Amino acid sequence: FGCWRMSWNNFDLDDGNNDEGWRSKISSYAQSLLDDPEELKQFLHRGAKVLGAFFVFLVFYKITHAIFGGGGGSGGPKDLKVVKSPADRRTHEYVVLQNGLQVLLVSDPDCDKAGAAMDVSVGSLDDPPDREGLAHFLEHMLFLGSSKYPYEGEYGEYLQFHGGYSNAFTDQGHTNFYFQVGRDSLEGAIDRFAQFFIAPLLSASGAGREVNAVDSEHVKNLQDDGWRMWQLMKHLASTAHPFHKFSTGSKETLGPKDTVQKLWDFYATHYTAASSMRLVILGAEPIVKLQEYATVYFSQIPSSEPFVPAPIRIPIWDKTGIVVRVKPVANLRKLSLVWTMPALRLKYKAMVTEFLAYILAGQFEGSLYENLKLHNWANSISLAIENIRDFSFLTIDIGLTEQGIKQPNAVVQMLYQYVHLVRTQGLTRRMWNDKWEMAKLAFRFQEKSETASFVSEVSARMQTYEPGNLLASPHNYAFDEVLLNEVFSGIQPEKMLMFIVSESHDTPLDLTEPVYGTQYSVETMSSAVLRMFTEAQAARADGQVSMSLPGKNPFMPKSFVLYQPRDPQIAMKTVKTEMGIKVWHQPSAYFDQPKLVFACVVEYPGIRYNTTATMLLELYVELLNDVLESPTYQAREVGMSGTYSASGSTLHISVTGHSDPSDRLLMVLLMATKRTLMEARFDLIKDDVKRSISNEKFENTYLYTWKTLWPWMFRKPGALPEDRLALLETLTFEHLVAFVSNLRHQPNHIECLAFGNLKASQAETMSDRVQGLLQLHPTDEVYAVDSVLLPTGMDTAIQLPGPSPDDSNSVLLSTYQYPAGTSLAESLKLELIQTISDQAAYNQLRTQEQLGYVVFTTAHTSHAQRYNLTAYNVLIQSGVKDPGYLDERVEAFLKTAYASLQAITDEALWDSKVSLYQQKWPVPVTLKDEFATRWVEVSAHTYDFFRPYSESDALMDITKQDLLKVFQDVLLDKTKRRKASILLYGKGQPIKLSTAGDHPEVVLTLGQVEEWKARLSLLHG
Repeated sequence: FGCWRMSWNNFDLDDGNNDEGWRSKISSYAQSLLDDPEELKQFLHRGAKVLGAFFVFLVFYKITHAIFGGGGGSGGPKDLKVVKSPADRRTHEYVVLQNGLQVLLVSDPDCDKAGAAMDVSVGSLDDPPDREGLAHFLEHMLFLGSSKYPYEGEYGEYLQFHGGYSNAFTDQGHTNFYFQVGRDSLEGAIDRFAQFFIAPLLSASGAGREVNAVDSEHVKNLQDDGWRMWQLMKHLASTAHPFHKFSTGSKETLGPKDTVQKLWDFYATHYTAASSMRLVILGAEPIVKLQEYATVYFSQIPSSEPFVPAPIRIPIWDKTGIVVRVKPVANLRKLSLVWTMPALRLKYKAMVTEFLAYILAGQFEGSLYENLKLHNWANSISLAIENIRDFSFLTIDIGLTEQGIKQPNAVVQMLYQYVHLVRTQGLTRRMWNDKWEMAKLAFRFQEKSETASFVSEVSARMQTYEPGNLLASPHNYAFDEVLLNEVFSGIQPEKMLMFIVSESHDTPLDLTEPVYGTQYSVETMSSAVLRMFTEAQAARADGQVSMSLPGKNPFMPKSFVLYQPRDPQIAMKTVKTEMGIKVWHQPSAYFDQPKLVFACVVEYPGIRYNTTATMLLELYVELLNDVLESPTYQAREVGMSGTYSASGSTLHISVTGHSDPSDRLLMVLLMATKRTLMEARFDLIKDDVKRSISNEKFENTYLYTWKTLWPWMFRKPGALPEDRLALLETLTFEHLVAFVSNLRHQPNHIECLAFGNLKASQAETMSDRVQGLLQLHPTDEVYAVDSVLLPTGMDTAIQLPGPSPDDSNSVLLSTYQYPAGTSLAESLKLELIQTISDQAAYNQLRTQEQLGYVVFTTAHTSHAQRYNLTAYNVLIQSGVKDPGYLDERVEAFLKTAYASLQAITDEALWDSKVSLYQQKWPVPVTLKDEFATRWVEVSAHTYDFFRPYSESDALMDITKQDLLKVFQDVLLDKTKRRKASILLYGKGQPIKLSTAGDHPEVVLTLGQVEEWKARLSLLHG
């Protein structure tokens, strides 16, 4: 009763700090009320008024909160303020709906793509023991219709017709669904998306088909070394630990019995608690409208009690201090060192990952990596921390040279020597503050990311991060010496798993991982090896190359002056035009940031058809970038980039990032050309390039077909990996030295573009430095690539076995060439056909017919590709059908797609035109995006900087009849079309072409293609 009359007069705060004082005063006042009935009556009367007012307020609050949601919902974080970058012009608000769903709303009136993502706190760790892969399988199934929208393709087709796409992934502890769509179509997409979490179909027919898609995805990954290594780690985990389970699932693990019931049970357990979900919505609408979308469409998600996984108390490994020798599919040489750490996911404010990557895997002068390179032991290093609920993995990957793989213990010994240096000298506030300053700089000038990436990443972050840190604000980060010492104390030899990955080993690999078939062996580290590592971390051994910690970053910008504020009215200008050299300059039309992009392309037309010279140019560029790793590392740490690259007979040089130190970075790049070439590094670089080329055939089969075989089939000159390898074997260090000397006298053509925050005079100065220090000799002749012109009325099929004898995947890639498509209007017609048919191809060939996990179409246009090739492509990778059968099904689909095009409405055609335009000309998200739209014109010498406007006009003029004619002539009419297909047969498939009817065909083997190309006409670039 005393609570009704507590006041500043009745109770002194100082006394109130004493619990006994409070209790005494309250007891005394309560007793006085009981002794005086009149005072008690008045007290109760006042109390009733207070209670009545509180009750009215509570009812009003509950009603408004149920309707509109708000920050005070159950289970939400206490502080809902979102801290954004000063460069971020968007509006953010964090709310909690009545059902407990936490939502971040982002209003961006400037966006052209809206989107949303939902992150659900369930993952592969939660798979039932008898249904490994069930979480991943359910992720697939949620795309296949809902009670409100039962058509399985509804969601995907809506997004595709409105310039969008979707995806999802299942991780160990969470599952993430996301999409992006044209800004005016957000509400319809959200309506369809929300049904995933309210009333999915999970039909028996859908499950029967989609289990094949999950299995095809698994088959696709069987020859992927990344997946194989991850599964091997899981296999080595204790069988009692949930990490041991196989994550992605297959037909075998998902089982034929009770599949649908298992899906529903899993859904009921993990997808009916809104409080375990996190939603991000980004759109052009104001916050109040976005909040309405969240409330209207997501409040129906049940608010059941969330599933809370039991804490994992058992150790993940039965044994540590082991060496695991692994045979990869590709030609890899790598050390992977793994330590298990206590859970770090909630301790992100200490920047443990960022700090450890900076100090242990940095490439600065005196770093561990530089010392490994000086010994010719390593060619790459990386560090990552994988946070998985109750534990974390710290992994250091070191790419090894031929010398390094022969002495892995010496490499690990040097690592522990460096760990000792860091532990004794590097875990300081000053060192941590250096990294923190870089994080603050990155946040201050943070650029937007693609909508789909943004909503996906932030929704996942919401499971762990406070609202104030969701957008990567480091404002409340703090140095935690105790935590850093705890982490470093876990980097011990006896706690390590040491994976040695190599094609050959000194000891036999007597074990096989059962899911992927990876060959490996396990042995306990000998006491002598453990002693070597332990002594190395106790004190740095004498005679080692000098090791040091990173110093102050010389590329930290000091000036943030805006020389050129954003101005949409300023057009591209040439600041220098002479014979063989042209320099362009333009400020940004979108971004007020003190950043720039400067790029030059140097073309050497004299070596255009000289395959030896182009290979030597590639080697030279690799050597330059190798030399630049340490000098440019600190620039990369502050978000800058400076690199060389080569393509055919062209040399590219680029500098991006903050304006202030960009000139200094350019000079570092250019001075690298003055350094003496080292034969030892040449041998290592040559070996790297050799392994890179040889490993092309071990990529996913569809990537090998698309990235390697397809360009070789159409381009002239072209070379297969085996041709390039044979040439590489003949090249020596003396060849390179002679080539570089001769290159300085080769005629060349130079195009430069200085874009963003710099003056025209600076642009000219930077280009002059490129021209002077590279000793260039300009000519007006420019570079291009010739393409073959396929014959009319004669389909061509190139048949070959898959590149890896153990890969069961087959691939069909069919190309329908359209020579007339080099004109603007005609190429747009083909692109529009592809836009209209793409989702239908996916739905029919993948979802309905289950031909394979990878199904896509593309329209390849000649614009800015530097060679005249316009074509429609269809690609399928299958683990169940041979490519001849796939070819039949593609031909059947094209007939169906033509019928659908005949029936398309004017409204649907208009939507497709808008979708295509938005895909081709999105509002740039970053300065690099904006630069790229200009650079593609400059580097191709087309200079049509108003292309978006001309394409818009041409696109709007296209009629349905135009599309039907192009579809008929290019894709269907076998007497007119120009078709070539690559049919790549998987393991165990006999090479036998299955045709789609009576039609003349040319069937080629691999060795016959060059002769065939020689007989064809060329389209000159």
